[in-house]
Amino acid sequence: MADAKQYSNCHTITITEMSSKDMKYKVVIVDDEPLARRGIRARLKPFSDFTVLEDCEDGVAGLAAIRRHDPDLLFLDIQMPGLNGFEMLKRLPRNRHLFHNFLNCL
Repeated sequence: MADAKQYSNCHTITITEMSSKDMKYKVVIVDDEPLARRGIRARLKPFSDFTVLEDCEDGVAGLAAIRRHDPDLLFLDIQMPGLNGFEMLKRLPRNRHLFHNFLNCL
């Protein structure tokens, strides 16, 4: 369920690879689809290393959540109405380095 595959030149890490007894990750989820947000929460639930601080339905709310919570990990939809995932990342402060995982449904 949490496993990922390697596609072309991109390396995708799995949740299991990130999971560590020494690390705790603060997570924000940004996706306009409620089912997708619930699915990510459900997949992270078995891993105590991940704490979902907030999930947001659009890019504007996502930016506010990032500023409010200062997460370590962001699950981000690419195609959203209004502010899409790429535009959202451009609006983050330049000094903010955030590990993000793009979500896209083909």
